Amino acid sequence: MEIIHNPVTDAILDRRSIRSYTDEALTEDEVHTLLQCGLRAPSAHNRQTTRFAAVQDRKLLEKLRLEMTEAEEEPSRWLKAFHYGAPCVIFLFDRRGDRWSGINGAIAAENIHVAAQGLGLGSVLIGIIRDFMLSERGEAWKARFGIPEDYDFVLAVAVGHPDKPGRDLPRDQENIVYVKGEDEP
Repeated sequence: MEIIHNPVTDAILDRRSIRSYTDEALTEDEVHTLLQCGLRAPSAHNRQTTRFAAVQDRKLLEKLRLEMTEAEEEPSRWLKAFHYGAPCVIFLFDRRGDRWSGINGAIAAENIHVAAQGLGLGSVLIGIIRDFMLSERGEAWKARFGIPEDYDFVLAVAVGHPDKPGRDLPRDQENIVYVKGEDEP
């Protein structure tokens, strides 16, 4: 079998997690495009339960990083790196208590992740901050971002201009099963 190539499949296949960024800021149009792609992600029953907070203030991101690492007795290297110097972090929150919360937000995050690739940008999904963002201190950050109380953090996406390419890691093809009908050869 062959992969069918087009701009969308190529963006998905070429996408890598980027953990090193230049200092170049994103344009307003780039951020707007990413947010619109997240907003247009499918959601269960079209409830559109995901809220987005795009943060481009480097000092604010550094303050958040320091607070998160100080909150941990032994912060991991991943938490210490947090957004890897990306000039923009998009935080995604989903309505608490909705059956599909989290799933809707994760789909929206993937839309942003793939859209970044299509725009020639790099990105990485950030889940390591989840425990902090769901804590009392995280609630204060959520309020600072203008997110209503009845929403919980799902995921964040760091986005910027790649300084170094991401690694192309092998994929386990055994994770794919082709199921055929009883009458198919």
